Amino acid sequence: MQDKGKRTMIGVLAVIIIVIALAVIGLQWNKQQKEKQSVLPTQPPPWFGGGAGAPTGTPPPAPSGR
Repeated sequence: MQDKGKRTMIGVLAVIIIVIALAVIGLQWNKQQKEKQSVLPTQPPPWFGGGAGAPTGTPPPAPSGR
């Protein structure tokens, strides 16, 4: 009877440890997601209109007639 009680206690402790570990992992992941959202890029990504310069596909300016 005592052996069954020990196994039950070990099982309960294992479940508690797993739940705590999952909670800590979830909190860390949530923190990282918030940090990713709060940081704005310094330049637009290359797929966003060709970066900081002129959009891709535009012709160069025409030379003046002088």
